[in-house]
Amino acid sequence: MSSTEVATGQTPKRQKRAKKEKKVSPNRCEYFLEQKNRQCAMQRKKGHKFCSEHMVHDDSTPASEVKGERVPCPLDPKHTVWLHDLEFHLKKCNAKPKEKHDPWYVKNYNTKYGDEEVEKSDVKLPGPEDFQKVIPIIKAYQQRHSPLRHKSSSHPGLDSWLDGKENQKHIIQQLSLVGNMKENGLLSTSAFYMEFGCGKAELSRAVNACNIHDSKELQESYGFGLIDRGTNRMKMDSKIIKDCEEMKIEQMPKIKRSRIDIEHLHLDNFLESEKPQDVVCISKHLCGVATDLTLKLLLHSSLLHNGNFHGLLVAMCCRHICHYNQLLPDSRSYLKENGINNEQDFITLRRIVTWAVCGKRDDGPNDDSTLLASERESLGLAARRMIDESRVYAAQKAMPGYNVELFTYTDKAITLENSCICITKK
Repeated sequence: MSSTEVATGQTPKRQKRAKKEKKVSPNRCEYFLEQKNRQCAMQRKKGHKFCSEHMVHDDSTPASEVKGERVPCPLDPKHTVWLHDLEFHLKKCNAKPKEKHDPWYVKNYNTKYGDEEVEKSDVKLPGPEDFQKVIPIIKAYQQRHSPLRHKSSSHPGLDSWLDGKENQKHIIQQLSLVGNMKENGLLSTSAFYMEFGCGKAELSRAVNACNIHDSKELQESYGFGLIDRGTNRMKMDSKIIKDCEEMKIEQMPKIKRSRIDIEHLHLDNFLESEKPQDVVCISKHLCGVATDLTLKLLLHSSLLHNGNFHGLLVAMCCRHICHYNQLLPDSRSYLKENGINNEQDFITLRRIVTWAVCGKRDDGPNDDSTLLASERESLGLAARRMIDESRVYAAQKAMPGYNVELFTYTDKAITLENSCICITKK
């Protein structure tokens, strides 16, 4: 790969691809979402300016056409519902808690690890004195560590997808993640892939496309376990099967999806019916504490003892919502060795992490406002690195038979959350 490719995260072929002309629906809601800095993407009825979600903001809508008051859903206040429909909505809302759980649900199964009790302390939002203490610690850490290795990669199995996409950022990330999986021996037509925080399972579909590109012979043990705590529209489960049918694959992959929080997932129970030979764990942007819970989930399973754990590749994000008491004990030990001694220090570190992705915004009321935007971004990246390296350290301690590596997999112009952890057998 050329130096241009490494610097930009894109090959010259990708750079030359012209973007298709964007098609905008004529019935798109005109409401502007300030938090997302874009127009609402929902559809509106003919004759209305806004969709039903935002119709209450439309003064031009006749009162006779407004069905009444819209109120936040009690189960999930991120969306609203007509007040007179509330009772019916609560019966079918996707945020409705499950009344019956699957056999692999064990409440708080991955909350703790080992017998270590986390020291409880009175913590508060970080103030100026906290930043004055932690910033020098991060600067010293930064000086001791060279930049992360950059490993942008690709796979020909997704070239046709790239050609057909107007917004190529997600595909470029998937290309590099799957390419790195192949380079590390994690692509296999006999493996069972567990995708955590899977959403629509786009990464699993990309993995499957590259596997069937390399070989048309899928083994009986091949498949995908899809884990997400939320409900998702436009899931890729059926498209994985359709991709195989179009390639005239005889053996279809197994697909098993479960709506569950990783915190409560008993992995052995989930895999019991699948009887996999090799399990590979994957994720694209596994959010905050979910990465730490995934490491605990693996250590609580029998995969490491029976040799069925083949490897892991997880792109991480959102360290600002990590929890000190959910880190593995060795992660906390690593942080203490590097000056982050308690939960209060960690909360300050966690706040500084946000500077890695919003360094050019105005300083918050509790932030150190004497720093330039470039300095804040640099400190944010070093704080993020410290949390990630603590995970690498803990994984190395708990998995002596495996290599653990941290690297960036794409350029920050593609995504600011561009680092991932890779675990492979020695």
